Amino acid sequence: MYPNLIVELKARNITQKEMAERIGISETSFCRKMRGCKDFRLKEALLISRELNPCTVEYLFAEKTEKN
Repeated sequence: MYPNLIVELKARNITQKEMAERIGISETSFCRKMRGCKDFRLKEALLISRELNPCTVEYLFAEKTEKN
């Protein structure tokens, strides 16, 4: 659902479980949001962006893959 986010997590060797822990949600919830079953809250998106600095929210959550 979020190809740029997937690329950035893989590039940093961060698992979905690790990112979920970093932003304070369950791994199950994070996985559902990554599949598009639920939406990320703004606070969660901002925390992910901070963790993956210097990536912006717009870049990470774009629907198509973009070059950073």
